[in-house]
Amino acid sequence: MVAIIQEYIATLPRQVDQVLGLLEQRDLDALRRTVHQIKGAGGGYGFMPITDAAATVERQIMAGAMVDAIAKQVRVLVDTIRSVENYDITNERHREAA
Repeated sequence: MVAIIQEYIATLPRQVDQVLGLLEQRDLDALRRTVHQIKGAGGGYGFMPITDAAATVERQIMAGAMVDAIAKQVRVLVDTIRSVENYDITNERHREAA
């Protein structure tokens, strides 16, 4: 089980890149789909703080929140993902946007 969780953690920088890229593009529909997937995977692997943060972003997008409010919650999601033990920020392309 540890190996599976480590594999999941290794995918997180790519997910951060994707979320930040979609936010930069203001592609809220694709961002909603992506955070929905992150929400499900986070819970499936036992990372409930990621699930909770992703759910907040998803709810805001679905409610038609302003992009600035969504961006603030995306930042919470990204910070939550980056707080995972063994997360390797050096694998992010968007780390300068952090």
